[in-house]
Amino acid sequence: EARQLSWVRAELALVLLESAGRRRGAIMGLRWSDFDFTARKVIWRPERDKKRRTWEIAYPESFFETMRDFQRRLGAVGG
Repeated sequence: EARQLSWVRAELALVLLESAGRRRGAIMGLRWSDFDFTARKVIWRPERDKKRRTWEIAYPESFFETMRDFQRRLGAVGG
């Protein structure tokens, strides 16, 4: 089961790399609390940003549906 979760996390990282267009370090620093499912925004925190800025970027509904699916698959709580 742990191995399967590891593959799901890797798949999530690849989806985020492709759809968000952010650096790997920024993606690795994301938390579920950084996803605002109501406003459909992701908050990119400054400590993981190259320019040390906070970014609030809106994404389409389909992106957040995909993120909800990953939450379910990982058994994650939050966001």
